[in-house]
Amino acid sequence: MKDAFDMEDKEVLDRLSCAHINFSNDVEFKEFNKAIQTHDMNYLRQTLNNMNSAATM
Repeated sequence: MKDAFDMEDKEVLDRLSCAHINFSNDVEFKEFNKAIQTHDMNYLRQTLNNMNSAATM
């Protein structure tokens, strides 16, 4: 899969909306939720890249 920083905003949001994300604690969930609400695309792209790298292991 291509790097999330090479994707359009809509593609990043679409992929995250289809993903099942397990947060290890409440703080991580709140950070992700805040990023969604404020459209922090750098944070969301990094999250998508982290998910993709973990899935390919």
